[in-house]
Amino acid sequence: MKFKSFLAKPFASYTYAKIRKGMGTALQDQDSILKDLLKVGKSTEFGREHGLDKVNSYEEFKKAVPIRDYESFKPYIQKIKEGKHNILWKGMPIYFAKTSGTTSGVKYIPISKESIPNHINTARNALLCYMAETGNTDFADGKMIFLSGSPELREALLKRRNLNWARWIQRRMAAPGSVFVAVGAGHLAGPDSVVSMLQRDGYRVRRIQ
Repeated sequence: MKFKSFLAKPFASYTYAKIRKGMGTALQDQDSILKDLLKVGKSTEFGREHGLDKVNSYEEFKKAVPIRDYESFKPYIQKIKEGKHNILWKGMPIYFAKTSGTTSGVKYIPISKESIPNHINTARNALLCYMAETGNTDFADGKMIFLSGSPELREALLKRRNLNWARWIQRRMAAPGSVFVAVGAGHLAGPDSVVSMLQRDGYRVRRIQ
């Protein structure tokens, strides 16, 4: 056991115990956090439009801010991108997180200075809880990197490759003789898969088990 993994063990146990203890007051803690967020959020454009200054409980918040999709937030996001302040949160975000757009295109998520510790600590605590529950701390001695989705990588690694595969298969099908083609499972599922592209071009594709 190396130095990092040796130190990680007691820190993981301490953090895990603290999180387990916090589970007993989770509802009260969430209510307190909501009220702290409302104190700031009520002064934003979104807060004024939704009457957050009159919201004092979770039930009232649910009525004031019903569940919605990203498209409903787009006008607010656009204002922030144009440089306007105090739209969804006080001031301006420090940057936008760009999602891979798996459901309805690329999305821009504003990341505020206040939210950064939450993102970092949540990821850190997930690893520490894993260490505490499994006893495995060896990976702490190595290098770690967190990777998120990228629309550019998805376009390059899947969609464009699938398109090339589909075109090659169509050309080969037009030639005489039989052919066996093997591709990875990642190229066989979803609307941009090789199978879907061939079907859209009029080919009949049948699964054989």
